[in-house]
Amino acid sequence: MRVRRVGPALVLVAGLALGSIQTSSASINWPIKVFTVSTPLAQRQEALANPYVSGLSIRVPWKRAEPSPGVYRWDAIDQALAQARAAGKLLMIRILAGIFTPDWVDAQVPTLTFSNAYLYNPKAYPSTATMPVPWDPRFLSLWRGFVDALGARYDGDPTIYSVQMAGAGFIGEMTLPTDVGTWLAARYSDGMMIFAWESIIWEFRTAFPHTPLNLDITAPFPPPLHQTDVFGPVSTFAITGTQKAYIQGNALRPEMLGQLGPYRRVVRASSAVTGVGYQMIGVEGTPDELMRCFQVAVEDSVDYVEVYGANVVDPNDQAALRYLASAGTG
Repeated sequence: MRVRRVGPALVLVAGLALGSIQTSSASINWPIKVFTVSTPLAQRQEALANPYVSGLSIRVPWKRAEPSPGVYRWDAIDQALAQARAAGKLLMIRILAGIFTPDWVDAQVPTLTFSNAYLYNPKAYPSTATMPVPWDPRFLSLWRGFVDALGARYDGDPTIYSVQMAGAGFIGEMTLPTDVGTWLAARYSDGMMIFAWESIIWEFRTAFPHTPLNLDITAPFPPPLHQTDVFGPVSTFAITGTQKAYIQGNALRPEMLGQLGPYRRVVRASSAVTGVGYQMIGVEGTPDELMRCFQVAVEDSVDYVEVYGANVVDPNDQAALRYLASAGTG
Protein backbone atom coordinates (compact mmCIF):
# COMPACT_ATOMS: atom_id res chain seq x y z
CA MET A 1 0.00 0.00 0.00
CA ARG A 2 1.28 3.45 -0.79
CA VAL A 3 0.32 6.83 0.62
CA ARG A 4 -0.27 9.70 -1.76
CA ARG A 5 -1.02 13.35 -1.04
CA VAL A 6 -4.16 14.67 -2.71
CA GLY A 7 -4.56 18.36 -2.01
CA PRO A 8 -4.49 19.02 1.72
CA ALA A 9 -5.40 15.48 2.70
CA LEU A 10 -3.67 12.11 2.54
CA VAL A 11 -5.44 9.14 0.99
CA LEU A 12 -4.47 5.49 0.79
CA VAL A 13 -4.24 3.91 -2.64
CA ALA A 14 -4.12 0.12 -2.47
CA GLY A 15 -3.28 -1.57 -5.73
CA LEU A 16 -5.46 0.94 -7.67
CA ALA A 17 -8.08 -1.28 -9.23
CA LEU A 18 -8.25 0.57 -12.53
CA GLY A 19 -11.27 -1.29 -13.81
CA SER A 20 -13.33 -0.11 -10.85
CA ILE A 21 -12.74 3.58 -11.52
CA GLN A 22 -14.80 4.07 -14.65
CA THR A 23 -17.87 6.10 -13.68
CA SER A 24 -18.07 9.89 -13.79
CA SER A 25 -18.60 10.33 -10.06
CA ALA A 26 -15.84 7.90 -9.13
CA SER A 27 -13.24 9.44 -11.41
CA ILE A 28 -12.49 12.23 -8.95
CA ASN A 29 -10.80 9.52 -6.87
CA TRP A 30 -7.91 8.99 -9.28
CA PRO A 31 -4.58 9.65 -7.52
CA ILE A 32 -3.81 12.46 -10.00
CA LYS A 33 -6.74 14.66 -10.93
CA VAL A 34 -7.04 15.68 -14.57
CA PHE A 35 -8.83 18.99 -15.21
CA THR A 36 -9.98 19.77 -18.72
CA VAL A 37 -9.03 23.38 -19.52
CA SER A 38 -9.73 25.73 -22.44
CA THR A 39 -12.57 23.44 -23.40
CA PRO A 40 -15.21 24.87 -25.79
CA LEU A 41 -18.74 24.82 -24.44
CA ALA A 42 -19.74 22.35 -27.14
CA GLN A 43 -17.13 19.86 -25.90
CA ARG A 44 -17.51 20.27 -22.14
CA GLN A 45 -20.04 17.51 -21.68
CA GLU A 46 -17.89 15.07 -23.66
CA ALA A 47 -14.75 16.11 -21.76
CA LEU A 48 -16.42 15.81 -18.37
CA ALA A 49 -17.75 12.36 -19.28
CA ASN A 50 -14.19 11.12 -19.82
CA PRO A 51 -13.52 8.58 -17.05
CA TYR A 52 -9.97 9.90 -16.56
CA VAL A 53 -11.12 13.49 -16.00
CA SER A 54 -11.80 14.71 -12.47
CA GLY A 55 -13.03 18.17 -13.30
CA LEU A 56 -13.27 21.31 -15.36
CA SER A 57 -10.97 24.35 -15.20
CA ILE A 58 -12.28 27.70 -16.41
CA ARG A 59 -10.71 31.10 -17.07
CA VAL A 60 -12.99 34.13 -16.83
CA PRO A 61 -11.87 37.71 -17.64
CA TRP A 62 -12.45 40.17 -14.82
CA LYS A 63 -13.98 42.56 -17.36
CA ARG A 64 -16.68 40.00 -18.03
CA ALA A 65 -17.32 39.18 -14.38
CA GLU A 66 -17.57 42.83 -13.26
CA PRO A 67 -18.41 44.94 -16.33
CA SER A 68 -19.20 48.01 -14.21
CA PRO A 69 -18.44 48.85 -10.56
CA GLY A 70 -20.23 46.47 -8.22
CA VAL A 71 -22.27 44.90 -11.06
CA TYR A 72 -21.38 41.21 -11.26
CA ARG A 73 -22.03 38.66 -13.99
CA TRP A 74 -21.57 35.23 -12.48
CA ASP A 75 -23.16 33.30 -15.36
CA ALA A 76 -19.91 31.81 -16.72
CA ILE A 77 -18.93 30.45 -13.31
CA ASP A 78 -22.44 29.32 -12.41
CA GLN A 79 -22.79 27.47 -15.72
CA ALA A 80 -19.46 25.71 -15.22
CA LEU A 81 -20.40 24.82 -11.64
CA ALA A 82 -23.67 23.32 -12.80
CA GLN A 83 -21.92 21.31 -15.52
CA ALA A 84 -19.28 19.97 -13.17
CA ARG A 85 -21.81 19.16 -10.47
CA ALA A 86 -24.12 17.36 -12.90
CA ALA A 87 -21.21 15.20 -14.05
CA GLY A 88 -20.14 14.42 -10.47
CA LYS A 89 -16.88 16.27 -11.10
CA LEU A 90 -14.99 19.26 -9.66
CA LEU A 91 -14.35 22.84 -10.80
CA MET A 92 -11.21 24.98 -10.79
CA ILE A 93 -11.77 28.75 -11.18
CA ARG A 94 -9.32 31.37 -12.46
CA ILE A 95 -10.31 35.04 -12.90
CA LEU A 96 -7.95 36.93 -15.19
CA ALA A 97 -6.99 40.51 -14.35
CA GLY A 98 -3.99 42.12 -16.09
CA ILE A 99 -4.90 42.81 -19.71
CA PHE A 100 -8.44 41.58 -18.95
CA THR A 101 -9.06 44.25 -16.32
CA PRO A 102 -12.32 46.22 -16.84
CA ASP A 103 -12.04 49.56 -18.61
CA TRP A 104 -13.63 51.31 -15.64
CA VAL A 105 -10.75 50.10 -13.46
CA ASP A 106 -8.09 51.11 -16.01
CA ALA A 107 -9.58 54.60 -16.02
CA GLN A 108 -8.86 54.97 -12.28
CA VAL A 109 -5.34 53.54 -11.99
CA PRO A 110 -1.91 53.89 -13.63
CA THR A 111 -1.67 51.61 -16.68
CA LEU A 112 0.93 50.56 -19.24
CA THR A 113 0.27 49.65 -22.88
CA PHE A 114 2.36 47.11 -24.78
CA SER A 115 2.62 45.80 -28.29
CA ASN A 116 1.53 42.18 -28.49
CA ALA A 117 5.10 41.42 -29.57
CA TYR A 118 5.90 41.56 -25.84
CA LEU A 119 3.27 38.95 -24.96
CA TYR A 120 3.64 35.19 -25.10
CA ASN A 121 1.74 33.80 -28.09
CA PRO A 122 1.12 37.28 -29.59
CA LYS A 123 -1.32 35.99 -32.22
CA ALA A 124 -3.77 35.26 -29.41
CA TYR A 125 -4.08 38.98 -28.50
CA PRO A 126 -4.93 42.31 -30.15
CA SER A 127 -2.05 44.39 -31.54
CA THR A 128 -1.76 46.27 -28.24
CA ALA A 129 -2.70 45.37 -24.68
CA THR A 130 -3.13 47.57 -21.60
CA MET A 131 -2.82 46.49 -17.98
CA PRO A 132 -2.68 48.24 -14.58
CA VAL A 133 0.58 48.72 -12.72
CA PRO A 134 0.26 45.73 -10.36
CA TRP A 135 1.64 47.33 -7.22
CA ASP A 136 -0.53 50.45 -7.41
CA PRO A 137 -2.54 50.72 -4.16
CA ARG A 138 -5.71 51.84 -5.94
CA PHE A 139 -5.58 48.87 -8.31
CA LEU A 140 -5.01 46.46 -5.42
CA SER A 141 -7.97 47.99 -3.59
CA LEU A 142 -10.31 47.56 -6.57
CA TRP A 143 -9.11 44.00 -7.15
CA ARG A 144 -9.65 43.31 -3.46
CA GLY A 145 -13.27 44.42 -3.79
CA PHE A 146 -13.87 41.96 -6.60
CA VAL A 147 -12.10 39.08 -4.81
CA ASP A 148 -14.25 39.75 -1.74
CA ALA A 149 -17.41 39.51 -3.86
CA LEU A 150 -16.14 36.32 -5.51
CA GLY A 151 -15.46 34.75 -2.13
CA ALA A 152 -18.81 35.82 -0.71
CA ARG A 153 -20.54 33.93 -3.50
CA TYR A 154 -18.40 30.81 -3.91
CA ASP A 155 -16.29 30.14 -0.81
CA GLY A 156 -16.99 26.72 0.64
CA ASP A 157 -18.83 25.32 -2.39
CA PRO A 158 -17.97 21.58 -2.30
CA THR A 159 -17.83 21.36 -6.10
CA ILE A 160 -14.94 23.85 -6.22
CA TYR A 161 -11.56 22.10 -6.09
CA SER A 162 -9.62 25.36 -5.92
CA VAL A 163 -9.50 29.03 -6.90
CA GLN A 164 -6.43 30.33 -8.72
CA MET A 165 -4.90 33.49 -7.24
CA ALA A 166 -4.29 35.88 -10.13
CA GLY A 167 -4.05 39.65 -10.33
CA ALA A 168 -0.47 40.91 -10.70
CA GLY A 169 0.48 39.26 -14.00
CA PHE A 170 -0.63 40.09 -17.50
CA ILE A 171 -2.98 37.07 -17.49
CA GLY A 172 -3.23 34.35 -14.84
CA GLU A 173 0.40 33.71 -14.00
CA MET A 174 3.11 35.94 -12.53
CA THR A 175 4.46 36.81 -15.99
CA LEU A 176 4.61 40.40 -17.28
CA PRO A 177 4.90 41.72 -20.85
CA THR A 178 8.58 41.47 -21.72
CA ASP A 179 9.18 45.16 -22.52
CA VAL A 180 11.59 45.49 -19.62
CA GLY A 181 12.49 49.11 -20.40
CA THR A 182 8.90 50.26 -20.01
CA TRP A 183 8.62 48.42 -16.70
CA LEU A 184 11.84 49.92 -15.37
CA ALA A 185 10.63 53.38 -16.38
CA ALA A 186 7.47 52.67 -14.35
CA ARG A 187 9.76 51.97 -11.35
CA TYR A 188 9.53 48.21 -11.44
CA SER A 189 11.39 46.39 -8.68
CA ASP A 190 11.26 42.84 -7.36
CA GLY A 191 10.24 44.26 -4.00
CA MET A 192 7.19 45.98 -5.50
CA MET A 193 6.13 42.81 -7.31
CA ILE A 194 6.55 40.73 -4.16
CA PHE A 195 4.47 43.31 -2.29
CA ALA A 196 1.72 43.08 -4.91
CA TRP A 197 1.59 39.29 -4.87
CA GLU A 198 1.69 39.00 -1.10
CA SER A 199 -1.15 41.53 -0.87
CA ILE A 200 -3.18 39.49 -3.34
CA ILE A 201 -2.49 36.23 -1.52
CA TRP A 202 -3.63 37.76 1.78
CA GLU A 203 -6.85 38.93 0.17
CA PHE A 204 -7.66 35.56 -1.39
CA ARG A 205 -6.99 33.89 1.96
CA THR A 206 -9.40 36.29 3.61
CA ALA A 207 -12.09 35.86 0.95
CA PHE A 208 -11.74 32.05 0.69
CA PRO A 209 -11.09 30.65 4.17
CA HIS A 210 -12.83 27.36 3.28
CA THR A 211 -11.65 26.81 -0.31
CA PRO A 212 -8.18 25.73 -1.49
CA LEU A 213 -6.17 28.30 -3.45
CA ASN A 214 -3.51 27.97 -6.17
CA LEU A 215 -0.49 30.07 -7.07
CA ASP A 216 0.75 29.76 -10.66
CA ILE A 217 4.50 30.39 -10.48
CA THR A 218 6.53 32.08 -13.21
CA ALA A 219 9.25 34.71 -13.28
CA PRO A 220 8.02 38.20 -14.26
CA PHE A 221 10.50 38.17 -17.17
CA PRO A 222 12.28 35.19 -18.68
CA PRO A 223 16.00 35.10 -17.91
CA PRO A 224 18.37 36.26 -19.24
CA LEU A 225 16.09 39.09 -20.44
CA HIS A 226 16.00 40.51 -16.91
CA GLN A 227 17.12 38.66 -13.80
CA THR A 228 14.47 38.64 -11.07
CA ASP A 229 13.89 36.97 -7.72
CA VAL A 230 10.12 37.02 -7.30
CA PHE A 231 8.44 33.63 -7.74
CA GLY A 232 10.65 31.93 -5.12
CA PRO A 233 9.89 34.33 -2.24
CA VAL A 234 6.23 34.58 -3.24
CA SER A 235 5.77 30.81 -3.42
CA THR A 236 7.39 30.47 0.00
CA PHE A 237 4.97 33.06 1.36
CA ALA A 238 2.04 31.23 -0.25
CA ILE A 239 2.82 27.95 1.55
CA THR A 240 3.58 29.57 4.90
CA GLY A 241 0.99 29.41 7.65
CA THR A 242 -2.07 27.25 8.10
CA GLN A 243 -3.75 28.04 4.75
CA LYS A 244 -1.15 26.74 2.32
CA ALA A 245 -1.79 27.43 -1.34
CA TYR A 246 -1.26 24.79 -3.98
CA ILE A 247 1.83 25.53 -6.10
CA GLN A 248 1.42 25.14 -9.84
CA GLY A 249 3.67 25.37 -12.89
CA ASN A 250 1.89 26.50 -16.05
CA ALA A 251 4.24 25.40 -18.81
CA LEU A 252 4.25 21.60 -18.76
CA ARG A 253 5.87 20.45 -22.03
CA PRO A 254 7.77 17.40 -23.33
CA GLU A 255 11.17 19.09 -23.18
CA MET A 256 10.98 19.15 -19.37
CA LEU A 257 11.53 15.39 -19.18
CA GLY A 258 15.09 14.86 -18.01
CA GLN A 259 15.56 18.56 -17.21
CA LEU A 260 15.25 19.84 -13.63
CA GLY A 261 14.68 23.58 -14.00
CA PRO A 262 13.81 26.15 -11.32
CA TYR A 263 10.04 25.71 -11.58
CA ARG A 264 10.25 21.93 -11.25
CA ARG A 265 12.46 22.37 -8.20
CA VAL A 266 9.89 24.60 -6.51
CA VAL A 267 7.03 22.23 -7.41
CA ARG A 268 8.94 19.24 -6.06
CA ALA A 269 9.95 21.00 -2.86
CA SER A 270 6.42 22.29 -2.28
CA SER A 271 4.91 18.81 -2.71
CA ALA A 272 6.19 17.91 0.76
CA VAL A 273 3.89 20.45 2.43
CA THR A 274 1.01 21.25 0.05
CA GLY A 275 -0.76 20.22 -3.14
CA VAL A 276 1.10 20.78 -6.41
CA GLY A 277 0.14 20.67 -10.05
CA TYR A 278 0.83 21.65 -13.62
CA GLN A 279 -0.98 23.18 -16.55
CA MET A 280 0.00 22.11 -20.05
CA ILE A 281 1.73 24.84 -22.06
CA GLY A 282 -0.70 24.09 -24.89
CA VAL A 283 -2.28 21.31 -26.91
CA GLU A 284 0.24 18.55 -27.61
CA GLY A 285 0.33 17.23 -31.16
CA THR A 286 1.16 13.56 -30.58
CA PRO A 287 0.38 10.96 -27.93
CA ASP A 288 4.13 10.47 -27.39
CA GLU A 289 4.62 14.18 -26.61
CA LEU A 290 1.69 14.08 -24.24
CA MET A 291 3.06 11.00 -22.49
CA ARG A 292 6.42 12.69 -21.93
CA CYS A 293 4.63 15.62 -20.32
CA PHE A 294 2.73 13.28 -18.04
CA GLN A 295 5.91 11.43 -17.09
CA VAL A 296 7.23 14.75 -15.76
CA ALA A 297 4.05 15.22 -13.73
CA VAL A 298 4.27 11.73 -12.24
CA GLU A 299 7.96 12.16 -11.44
CA ASP A 300 7.15 15.38 -9.59
CA SER A 301 4.40 13.77 -7.45
CA VAL A 302 1.71 16.21 -8.57
CA ASP A 303 -1.86 16.10 -7.37
CA TYR A 304 -3.47 17.47 -10.54
CA VAL A 305 -2.78 18.57 -14.11
CA GLU A 306 -4.76 20.93 -16.32
CA VAL A 307 -4.93 19.35 -19.78
CA TYR A 308 -6.33 21.15 -22.81
CA GLY A 309 -9.72 19.96 -23.94
CA ALA A 310 -8.50 19.06 -27.42
CA ASN A 311 -6.26 16.39 -25.90
CA VAL A 312 -8.91 15.24 -23.45
CA VAL A 313 -11.40 14.37 -26.22
CA ASP A 314 -8.83 12.96 -28.67
CA PRO A 315 -9.24 9.15 -28.86
CA ASN A 316 -5.51 8.80 -29.52
CA ASP A 317 -4.63 10.43 -26.17
CA GLN A 318 -6.65 8.19 -23.84
CA ALA A 319 -3.79 5.87 -22.92
CA ALA A 320 -1.69 8.85 -21.86
CA LEU A 321 -4.58 10.27 -19.83
CA ARG A 322 -5.04 6.93 -18.10
CA TYR A 323 -1.32 6.83 -17.32
CA LEU A 324 -1.53 10.29 -15.77
CA ALA A 325 -4.72 9.77 -13.78
CA SER A 326 -3.37 6.52 -12.35
CA ALA A 327 -0.06 8.17 -11.38
CA GLY A 328 1.82 5.94 -13.80
CA THR A 329 0.34 2.62 -12.70
CA GLY A 330 -2.16 2.27 -15.53
